[in-house]
Amino acid sequence: MAKVKGKVNDGKSGDKKNVRNKRESSKYINPLTDFGFKHIFGAKASMLDFLNAVLNIEGGIADLTYDNTEKIAHADEDRTARYDLHCTTGTGERVIIEMQNQSQYFFRDRMLYYATFPIQEQAPKGKDWDFKLNPVYSVNITNFRMNRTETVNTEEKYCSYFQLMNTDTKEIFSDKLIFVVLELPLFDKTEDELQTGMDKWMFVLKNLPKLNDLPAGFRNEVFEQLFHTAEIAKLSASDRKEYYRSLKSYRDMNNYITQRDRKIAEQRNIIIGYQQREVEHQQQVATKDKIIAELRQQLSLKDSQTN
Repeated sequence: MAKVKGKVNDGKSGDKKNVRNKRESSKYINPLTDFGFKHIFGAKASMLDFLNAVLNIEGGIADLTYDNTEKIAHADEDRTARYDLHCTTGTGERVIIEMQNQSQYFFRDRMLYYATFPIQEQAPKGKDWDFKLNPVYSVNITNFRMNRTETVNTEEKYCSYFQLMNTDTKEIFSDKLIFVVLELPLFDKTEDELQTGMDKWMFVLKNLPKLNDLPAGFRNEVFEQLFHTAEIAKLSASDRKEYYRSLKSYRDMNNYITQRDRKIAEQRNIIIGYQQREVEHQQQVATKDKIIAELRQQLSLKDSQTN
């Protein structure tokens, strides 16, 4: 079995049987690319298994239909929204699924904005309505860590759930809007440590292109089909071309982020170095002023003694 802690084994240590060497080309598509994500979760069986593992809806989700991912605003001048995936369960719950690789400062606001569309579109046109809503779930997979408030002092978990609530009593205000955030950087379980269905899905999302074969603990119909269809060699010529185009965009974005972060770090170090030199200069000035003051005091004492 592959040992994965934080990042998949690089082939230098541990069991190499199910882990590809960095120099080898991937056997499986990268699910964090736009093509890879939609290819995997465009399969209803995979989507059902994933959502049942993440949402814990009472009774489970037995069926779903895929909806249009582009939501048109009410007026021409208003902004539209385009989801990665959008579906409705057999019992009417609306689910938005977003894969976000690049950090955004107002990502939480974006989550809220996107969630307003499946809420508003439940209003029937030209009919009386009592405002009863079906639940809306916003599932967000992030390839970055979400910003935490300074007051948070608990262990960080890779999966977080958010709802509207009374801040005094902690009573849930409404169960019709639920946000789920899955943070890939916080997932560091090894293959041997996977316990839940959600663990397995996070492992696949983070490590699929680094694996050689289906892990032993994943041998069920859903994952067997997923690994089969995720093989790059089994893609059609047109899909393979589209995948490599998507992979290039993903790598270009990661390179841009790496270069940006490196420049920010360099600028930060320059600023810190300048601040340290400024502090040292001020300390030297203060020391010099102190010495001068002491010398003046000594001279003043000598003058008074002479007189």
